[in-house]
Amino acid sequence: FGYLEKNRKMSERMARKIFAQIADALARLQQLGIVHRDLKLENIIISPPINGVEENRKVTLIDFGLASQLHSADQKLSEWCGSPLY
Repeated sequence: FGYLEKNRKMSERMARKIFAQIADALARLQQLGIVHRDLKLENIIISPPINGVEENRKVTLIDFGLASQLHSADQKLSEWCGSPLY
């Protein structure tokens, strides 16, 4: 969120790389049976450029305060949570 607030835009190439990292992180969480439950721009941290290359940034998902761990593949979560504005 801070990056977009400061820069107002992001190149398509960088956006693809960022999105791919987010998708990979969510796939890993799914493998572990973890549901984040509050994924939004403010809960995604983007690192500074790596080796001076703007598109080479790493993504970290944060704020797992509402996260739940599923104990079976058919378990369903029923309580509402997250950020109302989203």
